[in-house]
Amino acid sequence: MIDLQVHLDGSLTKEDILYLADMQRIELPENWEDLLCAKDKCKNVREYLKYFDFPLSLLQNVDAVEYAMYSLTTRLAKQGLLYAEIRFAPALHIKNYLTQERVIKAALRGLYKGLYEYPDFDANLILVCMREFGLETNMITCKHAINYSKDNKIVGIDLAGNERVKPCKYFAEVFKLANKHGLPFVIHAGETRDAQEVLDAVELGARRISHGLSLDLEPKVNYYLYSHNVTFEFSPTQNLDCKIIPDYESFPIRKYTQAGINATITSGNLTISNTNINKEYIHMIKHLNFRKDEVYDYLFKAVQASFLSVKEKGQLINKLVARFEYFYNSII
Repeated sequence: MIDLQVHLDGSLTKEDILYLADMQRIELPENWEDLLCAKDKCKNVREYLKYFDFPLSLLQNVDAVEYAMYSLTTRLAKQGLLYAEIRFAPALHIKNYLTQERVIKAALRGLYKGLYEYPDFDANLILVCMREFGLETNMITCKHAINYSKDNKIVGIDLAGNERVKPCKYFAEVFKLANKHGLPFVIHAGETRDAQEVLDAVELGARRISHGLSLDLEPKVNYYLYSHNVTFEFSPTQNLDCKIIPDYESFPIRKYTQAGINATITSGNLTISNTNINKEYIHMIKHLNFRKDEVYDYLFKAVQASFLSVKEKGQLINKLVARFEYFYNSII
């Protein structure tokens, strides 16, 4: 219904793959379907991240990026979502002599096309900086996000990739620039590095933390996170696929919220983890006995943590109130 973390490259369908391959006259490998989904195939985050390589190989063309974004936007609308924040790293799409700006413009065209067809659904883009890239490349991404945020469809930046490559503090200049221009950001932290990486991300100014399951919750840490009003975006199925948690029953979201820390549920990668936001809440109801009021509270927290304006958040809350009963009855 509201999903703050959907990665474009992790969400291409089989139909998308066939269309993009035909459009670009790319011959697919015989085992291409096995390269799309990481379910029960990974031992850790590093192995999970390898599943982005194949879909990215088909997204090195502006027409391909535009189509993929359009396809994802319309699919999210058809799932009944009210709002989503879609992420992609423009620097991952420039192998064929493209620039980040051309890729961004292509993504925006696809987004606008999808939103025009489904006016009851809204979505914005978050540009992703990658730990695997240098400071200069990520500064370019941040500068484009600042420039394009004026049209209100690019609302922030993210830092993703393998935490072991570089700590978030390495990119402090990127986040200093974002803070200077009032551009909000989220940081993937606490998947493979320890709790200090999460605390460093908050110190840099991150409004949201993706995952962050390495935290040892204690009163001092809890107060620090509460005082900074940071929200944790949890993706249960992805965390399970990466072997960060052994099963859904071990998912610690209640532990965080009971400690006074803001948290919400996101899907992450629709295809690589074979999921969507509806499935994630179904898992929480089935395995953690989420009550109706808890489902509403986590959706409400998603609205509050979104990178929307205060006015837009108010409008989205009104839509959530109006549609919640229908959504809840559809998943129980």
